[in-house]
Amino acid sequence: MNTGTLDEIPEGGRNINIQILEVDFSKQKILQSIGSKAYWIKYRHALIEGFCYFVPSSGREIEVMKKYSVETSQEKVLSVRKIYKDHLITYKSQIDTYEVIGEVSFISKDKEIMFLSIRDIEFCIDKDEIDISEINIKDNVEIEIKELILWDVGIY
Repeated sequence: MNTGTLDEIPEGGRNINIQILEVDFSKQKILQSIGSKAYWIKYRHALIEGFCYFVPSSGREIEVMKKYSVETSQEKVLSVRKIYKDHLITYKSQIDTYEVIGEVSFISKDKEIMFLSIRDIEFCIDKDEIDISEINIKDNVEIEIKELILWDVGIY
């Protein structure tokens, strides 16, 4: 079983590759947790095209049509449930949320943190966002998230 103590939690999620299609510099926010600026973008990934906030690597300018290696996070998890459907990720523009169906790839022994994976995209969910006590490794889970945030890791 792929569980571990908090000291054994993999650092961050897996990096994914996206291409930025548009940037709206007038729509930005300061992420309260670390004080970084995030900008509203339209992006493309092999599985999905959608909108989200993007945090550029320190000192980097955002370039349209450029590829970026990013990690994911979210402002809020709205719901979670076990489900028996194929993996998918869908952007719901009318309510600005994402529906994600993936497989649980990691749960800490204390059930405080889990990783939900859909191909190369990984979401880290902690117990402060939603109750994960009844979820197990390899479960297919559906989550709905608000405000996807992509973090530039500065590789490209």
